[in-house]
Amino acid sequence: MLKRAASHIKELGNQVASDVKGLAGSFTSILDSANNNVGSDQGKAAQSIINKSPFEMPDSPEEAFKRDPLGFQAVMYPEELGGTELGHYMIFYSLANSHDKTGTDFKMANEVGLNINDTVQISDGTDFGSTTVSSLRKVGTNTIKEVKTDNSVLSRFPTHTRVSSAIALYMPTGIKVTDKVEYSAPTETNLAGTAAMAGAEFKDAKSTKGQIEAVLKGVGVGAADYLKQQAGDLLSGLNAGDPFKLAGKAGGFAFNPHEEIFFEKPGFRSFSYTFQFWPRNAQEAEKVEQIIKLFRYHMYPSLDKGKLGRIFFTPSEFEIHYMYKERENNHFNKISKCVLTDVDVTYGPSEQNSFFSEGDRAGQPVTHTLTLSFQELEFMTKQKVFKGY
Repeated sequence: MLKRAASHIKELGNQVASDVKGLAGSFTSILDSANNNVGSDQGKAAQSIINKSPFEMPDSPEEAFKRDPLGFQAVMYPEELGGTELGHYMIFYSLANSHDKTGTDFKMANEVGLNINDTVQISDGTDFGSTTVSSLRKVGTNTIKEVKTDNSVLSRFPTHTRVSSAIALYMPTGIKVTDKVEYSAPTETNLAGTAAMAGAEFKDAKSTKGQIEAVLKGVGVGAADYLKQQAGDLLSGLNAGDPFKLAGKAGGFAFNPHEEIFFEKPGFRSFSYTFQFWPRNAQEAEKVEQIIKLFRYHMYPSLDKGKLGRIFFTPSEFEIHYMYKERENNHFNKISKCVLTDVDVTYGPSEQNSFFSEGDRAGQPVTHTLTLSFQELEFMTKQKVFKGY
């Protein structure tokens, strides 16, 4: 009896083991099939990506936000300015000459895709808009304030106020500002210097007697200075040399000309920036060419052909703002209105020529180097520096 029960238990165990093995085999087959299908789908997707040009890759919503996190109405390079990785950047606003009615500034803005809203009539009868401050000066939730000059005689009669384009570029290394003022060369004061010295002694005199002595000393030395100057001029005109210098050398002394240097004026500051462009896709490659064209365009005057070609309309002026994300970076000096004096463009890498070979960008150099030089339009004062300039 026990032997027969043991036999039944053994048969039941073998059956259970067989069922478990079969179930495991089926499960393994299902997994293999799933893996093969997933691998096949991934392979197809990967091959599709590999076969697709990087210029054709669409942006996901997240990637699009990374490329333009602040929603600029500006021509920019690279596309993701203002994000966590490229939070430091610069904005260049070009300002149109209000007397120039040729309208080409706004045609250029339309060409590069900048928003044009308000309407202004131009000389050829075409309606173009003056670029609105609310669209081009808007950075995220902030608005960039207009730069106003204080130290120009025409500050109250500005000619360049309308924004005609906005260019946003990454901040290059080596940002600097050079302040300067001008002083005269050492200048002889002679008789005036003697009078000033006599006045100082008169002021410092402790008694009436001392004041009288200071006056007499000043008159005496002043008279000697005057006679020396007149006699020197006369003898020099006769090519007779300067006997006073000769007498001084013989006597072991020399006349003090009372030299001074005099403050003349504050200097005008200049700023220079160099940018390297290595576009990563067709959109950036197009933006690079637009940026270079905009700077070159706004550097030059326009010509009024209706006046027999005798009249230039002066070039655009510029505002330059150092930015950090949505706001101006007040840790850098502010810059007053400027003119662009030099644009230097180097096409391609210095080692050898290299060009894009496909699509609309075929033939375009793979890199550009752009150097811009600006001249500020007003001199600096203590009041301007106090405001952050």
